[in-house]
Amino acid sequence: MARSPEERVFGGLPLLRGLIHLARYEFDDAIRQCEAGIVLSVAPPGLHIHARCLIAVGQIDRAYQQAMKSIELQPDIFPFYLTTLGVAALLRGQSRDAVLVLEKARMLMPHLPHCAGLLAAALEAHGRHADAGDVVTALGQIDPRFSIRDVLRPYPTRDIEYQATLSAYLRAAGMRRE
Repeated sequence: MARSPEERVFGGLPLLRGLIHLARYEFDDAIRQCEAGIVLSVAPPGLHIHARCLIAVGQIDRAYQQAMKSIELQPDIFPFYLTTLGVAALLRGQSRDAVLVLEKARMLMPHLPHCAGLLAAALEAHGRHADAGDVVTALGQIDPRFSIRDVLRPYPTRDIEYQATLSAYLRAAGMRRE
Protein backbone atom coordinates (compact mmCIF):
# COMPACT_ATOMS: atom_id res chain seq x y z
CA MET A 1 0.00 0.00 0.00
CA ALA A 2 1.40 3.38 -1.02
CA ARG A 3 1.99 5.75 1.86
CA SER A 4 1.76 9.52 1.82
CA PRO A 5 4.93 11.55 2.47
CA GLU A 6 3.56 12.42 5.91
CA GLU A 7 3.05 8.77 6.81
CA ARG A 8 6.57 7.94 5.66
CA VAL A 9 8.02 10.76 7.77
CA PHE A 10 5.99 9.83 10.83
CA GLY A 11 6.97 6.20 10.32
CA GLY A 12 10.44 7.36 11.24
CA LEU A 13 9.35 8.54 14.68
CA PRO A 14 8.78 5.02 16.09
CA LEU A 15 12.11 3.99 14.56
CA LEU A 16 13.87 6.83 16.33
CA ARG A 17 12.15 5.86 19.56
CA GLY A 18 13.29 2.29 18.91
CA LEU A 19 16.88 3.46 18.61
CA ILE A 20 16.56 5.41 21.87
CA HIS A 21 15.16 2.34 23.63
CA LEU A 22 18.02 0.27 22.22
CA ALA A 23 20.57 2.71 23.63
CA ARG A 24 18.81 2.47 27.01
CA TYR A 25 18.90 -1.35 26.93
CA GLU A 26 15.08 -1.42 26.77
CA PHE A 27 15.11 -4.11 24.12
CA ASP A 28 11.47 -5.19 24.09
CA ASP A 29 10.35 -1.57 23.71
CA ALA A 30 12.96 -1.09 20.99
CA ILE A 31 11.62 -4.05 19.02
CA ARG A 32 8.03 -2.91 19.47
CA GLN A 33 8.78 0.62 18.26
CA CYS A 34 10.82 -0.59 15.27
CA GLU A 35 8.12 -2.98 14.17
CA ALA A 36 5.53 -0.20 14.43
CA GLY A 37 7.75 2.06 12.33
CA ILE A 38 8.35 -0.58 9.68
CA VAL A 39 4.59 -1.03 9.27
CA LEU A 40 4.37 2.67 8.41
CA SER A 41 7.48 2.84 6.25
CA VAL A 42 9.60 -0.07 5.05
CA ALA A 43 12.85 1.73 4.41
CA PRO A 44 16.48 0.70 4.75
CA PRO A 45 17.22 2.77 7.89
CA GLY A 46 14.28 1.21 9.71
CA LEU A 47 15.27 -2.30 8.70
CA HIS A 48 18.81 -1.60 9.83
CA ILE A 49 17.67 -0.34 13.24
CA HIS A 50 15.34 -3.32 13.53
CA ALA A 51 18.25 -5.67 12.74
CA ARG A 52 20.31 -4.08 15.52
CA CYS A 53 17.40 -4.55 17.94
CA LEU A 54 17.01 -8.18 16.89
CA ILE A 55 20.71 -8.78 17.54
CA ALA A 56 20.18 -7.32 21.02
CA VAL A 57 17.55 -9.93 21.85
CA GLY A 58 19.45 -12.81 20.28
CA GLN A 59 17.27 -13.23 17.17
CA ILE A 60 20.29 -13.48 14.94
CA ASP A 61 18.69 -15.15 11.91
CA ARG A 62 15.95 -12.51 11.73
CA ALA A 63 18.55 -9.79 12.25
CA TYR A 64 20.58 -11.19 9.37
CA GLN A 65 17.50 -11.17 7.11
CA GLN A 66 16.62 -7.58 8.05
CA ALA A 67 20.23 -6.43 7.55
CA MET A 68 20.33 -8.09 4.12
CA LYS A 69 17.02 -6.50 3.17
CA SER A 70 18.21 -3.03 4.25
CA ILE A 71 21.24 -3.39 1.97
CA GLU A 72 19.18 -4.74 -0.94
CA LEU A 73 16.85 -1.72 -0.74
CA GLN A 74 19.63 0.87 -0.38
CA PRO A 75 21.31 1.76 -3.69
CA ASP A 76 24.32 3.31 -1.96
CA ILE A 77 25.51 1.04 0.81
CA PHE A 78 26.10 2.66 4.18
CA PRO A 79 28.99 1.25 6.22
CA PHE A 80 26.73 0.99 9.27
CA TYR A 81 24.41 -1.39 7.40
CA LEU A 82 27.39 -3.53 6.44
CA THR A 83 28.66 -3.52 10.01
CA THR A 84 25.32 -4.78 11.31
CA LEU A 85 25.24 -7.47 8.62
CA GLY A 86 28.79 -8.43 9.57
CA VAL A 87 27.87 -8.81 13.24
CA ALA A 88 24.85 -10.95 12.35
CA ALA A 89 26.94 -13.11 10.00
CA LEU A 90 29.63 -13.55 12.64
CA LEU A 91 27.07 -14.58 15.25
CA ARG A 92 25.58 -17.06 12.77
CA GLY A 93 28.99 -18.70 12.47
CA GLN A 94 29.61 -17.30 8.99
CA SER A 95 33.04 -15.87 9.72
CA ARG A 96 34.12 -15.77 6.08
CA ASP A 97 31.08 -13.69 5.12
CA ALA A 98 31.54 -11.50 8.19
CA VAL A 99 35.15 -10.77 7.17
CA LEU A 100 34.13 -9.86 3.61
CA VAL A 101 31.34 -7.55 4.73
CA LEU A 102 33.32 -5.90 7.52
CA GLU A 103 36.34 -5.36 5.24
CA LYS A 104 34.02 -3.55 2.83
CA ALA A 105 32.58 -1.45 5.66
CA ARG A 106 36.07 -0.55 6.85
CA MET A 107 37.09 0.38 3.32
CA LEU A 108 34.11 2.73 3.08
CA MET A 109 34.67 4.23 6.52
CA PRO A 110 38.20 3.51 7.74
CA HIS A 111 37.93 5.89 10.71
CA LEU A 112 35.05 3.98 12.34
CA PRO A 113 36.84 2.21 15.22
CA HIS A 114 34.09 -0.15 16.36
CA CYS A 115 33.82 -1.46 12.79
CA ALA A 116 37.56 -2.13 12.76
CA GLY A 117 37.25 -3.89 16.11
CA LEU A 118 34.44 -6.07 14.79
CA LEU A 119 36.57 -6.85 11.75
CA ALA A 120 39.31 -8.02 14.14
CA ALA A 121 36.77 -10.31 15.82
CA ALA A 122 35.67 -11.73 12.46
CA LEU A 123 39.27 -12.25 11.34
CA GLU A 124 40.02 -14.04 14.61
CA ALA A 125 36.92 -16.24 14.21
CA HIS A 126 37.99 -17.07 10.67
CA GLY A 127 41.45 -18.16 11.84
CA ARG A 128 43.32 -15.15 10.46
CA HIS A 129 44.98 -14.47 13.80
CA ALA A 130 47.86 -12.32 12.53
CA ASP A 131 45.49 -10.10 10.53
CA ALA A 132 43.21 -9.73 13.56
CA GLY A 133 46.20 -8.73 15.68
CA ASP A 134 47.28 -6.19 13.06
CA VAL A 135 43.85 -4.54 13.15
CA VAL A 136 43.95 -4.38 16.96
CA THR A 137 47.47 -2.90 16.84
CA ALA A 138 46.34 -0.26 14.36
CA LEU A 139 43.38 0.60 16.59
CA GLY A 140 45.74 0.89 19.57
CA GLN A 141 47.85 3.40 17.68
CA ILE A 142 44.79 5.56 17.03
CA ASP A 143 43.38 5.27 20.56
CA PRO A 144 45.41 3.30 23.11
CA ARG A 145 42.40 3.23 25.49
CA PHE A 146 40.03 1.65 22.94
CA SER A 147 38.64 -1.54 24.48
CA ILE A 148 36.29 -4.46 23.95
CA ARG A 149 33.55 -2.44 25.63
CA ASP A 150 34.05 0.35 23.07
CA VAL A 151 33.84 -2.09 20.16
CA LEU A 152 30.59 -3.62 21.42
CA ARG A 153 28.91 -0.40 22.65
CA PRO A 154 26.90 0.18 19.41
CA TYR A 155 25.51 -3.36 19.71
CA PRO A 156 24.07 -3.66 23.22
CA THR A 157 22.49 -6.97 24.11
CA ARG A 158 20.89 -9.02 26.82
CA ASP A 159 22.20 -12.17 25.16
CA ILE A 160 25.15 -13.17 27.37
CA GLU A 161 26.33 -15.82 24.89
CA TYR A 162 26.56 -13.28 22.07
CA GLN A 163 28.51 -10.88 24.28
CA ALA A 164 30.85 -13.65 25.44
CA THR A 165 31.46 -14.89 21.89
CA LEU A 166 32.45 -11.52 20.50
CA SER A 167 34.47 -10.64 23.60
CA ALA A 168 36.41 -13.90 23.33
CA TYR A 169 37.30 -13.21 19.70
CA LEU A 170 38.43 -9.70 20.59
CA ARG A 171 40.51 -10.87 23.57
CA ALA A 172 42.15 -13.53 21.40
CA ALA A 173 43.01 -10.82 18.85
CA GLY A 174 44.70 -8.82 21.61
CA MET A 175 42.07 -6.18 22.34
CA ARG A 176 42.06 -4.54 25.79
CA ARG A 177 39.24 -5.66 28.07
CA GLU A 178 38.53 -2.26 29.66
